Amino acid sequence: MKKKSTVILSTIMILSLLSGCESMSGGLTREQKLSDRVRRTLTGLGYNEMLTFSFGSPSVFDKLRLSADDKLRDAVVISNPLGEDFSVMRTTMVPSALSSLAVNHAHRVENAALFEISYVYIKTAAYPEELPEHRQLITICRYGNGNFFDFKGDVEALLKALRVRKYDFEPGDGASMPYMHPGRLCRLTVGDNTDAGFFGQIHPEVAAAFEVPDDTMVACISTAALYGNAIDIPQNKELPKYPAVTRDIAVVLDKEVPQGHVQKLICERGGRILESCTLFDCYEGLQVGPGKKSLAYALSFRAADRTLTDEDVDKAMKKILNGLETVFGASLR
Repeated sequence: MKKKSTVILSTIMILSLLSGCESMSGGLTREQKLSDRVRRTLTGLGYNEMLTFSFGSPSVFDKLRLSADDKLRDAVVISNPLGEDFSVMRTTMVPSALSSLAVNHAHRVENAALFEISYVYIKTAAYPEELPEHRQLITICRYGNGNFFDFKGDVEALLKALRVRKYDFEPGDGASMPYMHPGRLCRLTVGDNTDAGFFGQIHPEVAAAFEVPDDTMVACISTAALYGNAIDIPQNKELPKYPAVTRDIAVVLDKEVPQGHVQKLICERGGRILESCTLFDCYEGLQVGPGKKSLAYALSFRAADRTLTDEDVDKAMKKILNGLETVFGASLR
């Protein structure tokens, strides 16, 4: 009996990209890659990503203790809302963050840590002829298992993960943000003093209104400012050939002077040879007097082309001390 032969037909398809301007090869954009880095960093710090609605209720503005003329109240009103609770587009991420934490707190979650990369919607001068401005923010929030300085460390870890080299923390204005604790509020600036957002502890009255713990922390950071100062590829530098010279300095000054301002002045007056300036002690008590505090710093000096002499370091130290005395009225302890 003759066997039947099997014929296998194969079709080869040759694909090519279109030649028009609408074609492009696949891949993530720079912003998408940086957002993935943000997610990996915050997840590694113990945060879980949340996803909240972009619209909400105008009643949250009263919970935030906003004044009647606060610009955050000027929200885009939805023409066909599902109800009062979904009638306006959000102008701040704080209510979304607090509402998510409130759900966790109601379910007796002892420590909750959440984040979201999403948008707020701000009216422009051209509204309603044009769409409102979409501002993308990184929102980080948590309660339990840490204080303000731990939360500040999480923000710094995010900045370092994005390799943002130049950033600064300034005391926040509680009057402009009445929903934040006035004594535990920081503004974040990056690059050439670009405002990147804020972080800190929620005001106790706002925490009670949203039914979250008093130690609730929130940060809202602009992705445009952050990504604009992020470094994609790390830049390595040669290991130093010459030894460092270390000095410690402790100064007494008014209690109200922010530590960050003092450290910034030390770095400016130290010049190129000042390699690092680290705060290692802050003291308030009888030994410095009422209304005063003592700040102690470890300074490291190094030159790239030679070994520094005591004269080189003494000259830099003199400039630093003169600056501290002139600007802040500080004195050596």
